[in-house]
Amino acid sequence: MSTFRLAWVWAASLFLPASAFSQQGSPLTPESFYTQLPQGTTTDLSRDLSAILPPENGGDFCDNYWGALDRRTQKVRNLPDARLRELQRDMINCGKWLFFYLPIKTEVAFPDILLTALSKTFPDETGHAMERVGFRENPREPGQPLELPLVKPDRSKPRGWITPKVRTLACTGCHLNQLPDGRYSVGAPNDGLDLGLFNKLSAYPLWLAARGERDPIPWDPDLDAAFRDMYERSKGRVNFARALLDAVVLLDILNVERLFYGFVGQDPLPETDQRTFLKSGRGRINPATPMLSDPENEIYVSSPPIWKMRHYEGGETDEPYLGRVVSSRNLEEFIRQAFVFSTLKTNYSIPKYVDPLAAYLRVLEVPEPEFAVEENRFQAGEVLFAEDCVSCHNGYEGSTQEIYALDEVNSPLFFDRLFVNYVPPTRQSERALRSLQEVGMLPLERTGIKSRRLTGIWARQRLATNGAIEGLDHLLCLEGRTRTEPDRENGLSDATHTDLCTEYSETERLALKEFLTHNTNW
Repeated sequence: MSTFRLAWVWAASLFLPASAFSQQGSPLTPESFYTQLPQGTTTDLSRDLSAILPPENGGDFCDNYWGALDRRTQKVRNLPDARLRELQRDMINCGKWLFFYLPIKTEVAFPDILLTALSKTFPDETGHAMERVGFRENPREPGQPLELPLVKPDRSKPRGWITPKVRTLACTGCHLNQLPDGRYSVGAPNDGLDLGLFNKLSAYPLWLAARGERDPIPWDPDLDAAFRDMYERSKGRVNFARALLDAVVLLDILNVERLFYGFVGQDPLPETDQRTFLKSGRGRINPATPMLSDPENEIYVSSPPIWKMRHYEGGETDEPYLGRVVSSRNLEEFIRQAFVFSTLKTNYSIPKYVDPLAAYLRVLEVPEPEFAVEENRFQAGEVLFAEDCVSCHNGYEGSTQEIYALDEVNSPLFFDRLFVNYVPPTRQSERALRSLQEVGMLPLERTGIKSRRLTGIWARQRLATNGAIEGLDHLLCLEGRTRTEPDRENGLSDATHTDLCTEYSETERLALKEFLTHNTNW
């Protein structure tokens, strides 16, 4: 299907009659409302970023859907079939609105003036609209990153009144990307996101407030040196936003930096978090910072793709758990946890918000490559996969159905000690831990790991859970690519599946690449 046609299908879906969303011969009832979703209508794939944005009145879809819910259950009521189909369309578009703009109150937000100050003071680090962090300019808000929409401040705290304009990292920050062929795809992992750099910039004001000798906070030597270099380079740059950073320096002079920590609601960062800011790089993030900080381990992951995520709560799937860490039994639970990480609250981990976002993710389809398949090579790869790989990759979308201990699989040391006798080192960690326990993530029912899905692997630039494998050529040691870090004790090791490079001929590896690229029948 052409890019133009895909964009047209999405745009038309907003205005089609509710009957266009029906599945032939399948009546829609309140019981099937959340599971019998239309397929192939919201691919959200285009070379034009503005073509996949939600309509500017997207919040109206949420209002229409929420207004029809039963107040007690927060589920759709028994209504005529035509009305249910109309509400289903509104629910999906509401989910898209939440995905792009996250229009909810949150404490995990950044003052708009602080982001402006950082951009004007350190343009070499941020780039235009923070493009060097891996964000894209919002077509509807020139000069601002799409991934950092304006949100409602939490007015229950004094800082919510003092900083009335705040921004937060929306779902698009990690799950919207430009594919190798130039198309933007919602659901693709943002392999260009350098969250370590973004966290480093965000922590700079904390360093300014506590850089004096009186403050007992230990700073990682490399990060301290980087901040001192930034401080020297910032001298002489005078503008209104820059004055904010100058004012923070006074906190150290006046010895009131502790009051500053209390005001921003953030404790000093553990040194492990500080180190991850310098090591994360593009496509690799520390999922814990700044919430579930682990003072004992440096943890690195890559963002997963989120196409074709079915996994209904209470339903049957071929994948018993979502993702690599076995903490989410279904998509609803996964989203409840995501809202906690986005807000440090459980207020939004409720059906009113969870169901629309889940519906939108479930109708996202996987982008197919635009280049042709080489049939003979594909068939050879299919045979190889069936003979050597499917015994483990036997679950939903090519994931592993079973859960493995680290010593059973060919994987870098990862997540094996996380949350075991965990003691939160910061206030954010305490709140995140408490909230995640409420929504059912912690403690983990079962420890272990499983493979991510192989869906759309051709379009992903960072593979392996820690993002150390740079695409299929690196995975299969093609085009001169080799592995450089065999030590699995290293959180950034690229030692996953080194057998692919040592035990298969180049012809076999090319065949596997062709199969992994073009297989649509997981």
